[in-house]
Amino acid sequence: MIIDAKTRRGFALIEAVLYVVGVSLVVGIVSYFIAQGLDLHRRAAAETHAAEVGASLADRLSKEIRTGRTVVLGESAFGVPAGSLTLLSFSEENELKKRFALENGRVGYSENGGPVSLLTPPGTSVSKLQFTQIETPVSYAVRYEIEVTYRTKEGERTRSYPGLSVLRYSYE
Repeated sequence: MIIDAKTRRGFALIEAVLYVVGVSLVVGIVSYFIAQGLDLHRRAAAETHAAEVGASLADRLSKEIRTGRTVVLGESAFGVPAGSLTLLSFSEENELKKRFALENGRVGYSENGGPVSLLTPPGTSVSKLQFTQIETPVSYAVRYEIEVTYRTKEGERTRSYPGLSVLRYSYE
């Protein structure tokens, strides 16, 4: 029996297998590029989040230190990675005692020994909060260094945020 090419209908098995293999290769290649794009997005999102946390924490520290009158040396820890800083400052003619401290990878803030409010969001770890007091004949200043640690697929990364603030009311 001879089969005429004009009367044949449908695909041969080998044609169907080749079609499935070809489509699978295209889907695999497209999936690889989508996965790479998602990894880049996750890494960029983690870096952006860490940068926002570090910058806002540095900004808050600078603002609060500038309102200070003096540093309470007995309640501050200088030169250590898990440092703390206690300041005396004024707010509407009332004296305030402000404290910043690194505890369990998060920066806490309290006023007048009250409850501690955390300045860093969950999921973000601060690995270093180091303070250095600078005293001149005219005023006080505080140098600080904040290190924010975040995780990516490749492992942990750390970003540093240094700063220096002069206690405005220390030279009055």
